[in-house]
Amino acid sequence: MILALPGREVARLLKPIEPAAEELVALPYSSAVTVSLAYASRVALPPGFGFLVPRRENRRTLACTFVHRKFPGRAPEGKALLRCFLGGMRDPKAVCLSDDELVAIVLGELKEILGLNEQPIFTRVFRWPEALPQYTIGHRKRAQRILDRLSPERGIFLAGNTYSGIGISDCIRSGREAARQATRAISSSSNAPPV
Repeated sequence: MILALPGREVARLLKPIEPAAEELVALPYSSAVTVSLAYASRVALPPGFGFLVPRRENRRTLACTFVHRKFPGRAPEGKALLRCFLGGMRDPKAVCLSDDELVAIVLGELKEILGLNEQPIFTRVFRWPEALPQYTIGHRKRAQRILDRLSPERGIFLAGNTYSGIGISDCIRSGREAARQATRAISSSSNAPPV
């Protein structure tokens, strides 16, 4: 069985058979918000694919990606698509703001940072409450200990951002590794002589 769930859910499900999984309950999580802004024309932007905002700037926007530059085909030719990120450990209450408040914050900060005055033709806000695990000191060893205790003897394999990376590529890698381990476990048990 492969479990690709948040750490707290894994701990809840596995507590009866693996008390070590309870350690996952203590793992703190932060929330994330993205605000996507679509523009009818290519707006004036600096070179590159976007920017990160340093903590010392005291802004609520954490980063902005120029999606139409970074990923071809994500916006029609001649249009612009920007995606701004808010929340995280720096601003945990951002996820509770209304769509209008979030859009207003992003537009105001883009005006100050980029001099962007154009109004978007549409906006979309997406929220991911408590979606990003925050790895504390000793996390790697804790996670490995739990992974080792569950697989392969118990046939339980874990995948997802709880263990070794929060990015999409990390989650894909984690899922593939869990699938490889599960496949090996099934293969080795089917090759075992009958008891």
